[in-house]
Amino acid sequence: MSRDATVLDNDKKLKRDIGIFATGFLVLNGVIGAGIFGLPGRLVEQAGMFGPWLIILFGAFIITVAWTFASIASYFSTTGGPVAYAHRAFGPLVGFQTGWLLYIGRVSAIAANINVLFNYAAYLWEGASGELTRAAMFFIIIGGLTAVNVMGIKKAVKAINVIT
Repeated sequence: MSRDATVLDNDKKLKRDIGIFATGFLVLNGVIGAGIFGLPGRLVEQAGMFGPWLIILFGAFIITVAWTFASIASYFSTTGGPVAYAHRAFGPLVGFQTGWLLYIGRVSAIAANINVLFNYAAYLWEGASGELTRAAMFFIIIGGLTAVNVMGIKKAVKAINVIT
């Protein structure tokens, strides 16, 4: 049996528990992210009154990237996203590299988002600026999100809907 046939067989068993609203919330979280809460002050500081226009301009660029991914995804019935696309188009080495870059990007994004959260918490509560408190908050947040994901897709979808 070929590798592609195995992937297709596994795909038939894949649970499809994420509805249209949860998918929309995932996209909203992915596009906007926490950066929108940490960026505006610096953006206004450096770009002045053009700041809001820059958000719209770069939002338009991101829409073209999202549109491209949606178009490519329509040609695949397997899971794997960018890793599967790169593997199919350019071979296993590029697929492997894409997977690692995707992983590094996700870990960096989580770290950046938590850092923004810590900065806001330190602004509101002086005790949050200590290293021990930051480490404890980090483990609580990451541990909580990990626990929700381990509990299953239905609980994770509910958590995403609440957080959004």
